[in-house]
Amino acid sequence: MFEINPEVHRLKERLIDSFGQVPRGSIIPWSAVAGVLEMPYDDGVAIQAHDKFRAWLLKERGVATRVPPTVGIELLTMREQLLWCSKHRMKKAKRQVRKAEREVGAVTPDAVSLEEAAYRQRFLYEAKRVKKETAVLVKMDERAAAEGSSLSPNVPPPQPNLTAFPSVQTKPSNQAIVDKI
Repeated sequence: MFEINPEVHRLKERLIDSFGQVPRGSIIPWSAVAGVLEMPYDDGVAIQAHDKFRAWLLKERGVATRVPPTVGIELLTMREQLLWCSKHRMKKAKRQVRKAEREVGAVTPDAVSLEEAAYRQRFLYEAKRVKKETAVLVKMDERAAAEGSSLSPNVPPPQPNLTAFPSVQTKPSNQAIVDKI
């Protein structure tokens, strides 16, 4: 088991104190994150801290996030969370299934035990089933898009509130003050 880095935990708590109540649809800019952490946002410890903060947001508040490069941490609206996350995770799952299918399929049944060869066959069968189910979901999405449904992930969602929620300024006393823009 790994030990929890107390520095990461302390930094995560600072992020929670500063941004824990930011409303959905807001963007926390990297400059604000760096100001609260008092270090560059792309430092190794800072990355761990804001990853844990994002996990906290999902677990405690039910708010999913995405991290557009050079922008910051975007808190998704309910609609974005429903549509973007489902499509994004499905695409990632499809890639993972295809990759696993290639890797397991590369194992020759003659080179492994009878039990392992049977496992290989079961896995490849399940991978095909998952791919078929995924194809059905993709067709449903395409059909909804063709019909102009507003619930299709292919229909662009309303633009998020691009106003960054807080900006952080560090005073000479190193005490971070959060002000609304």
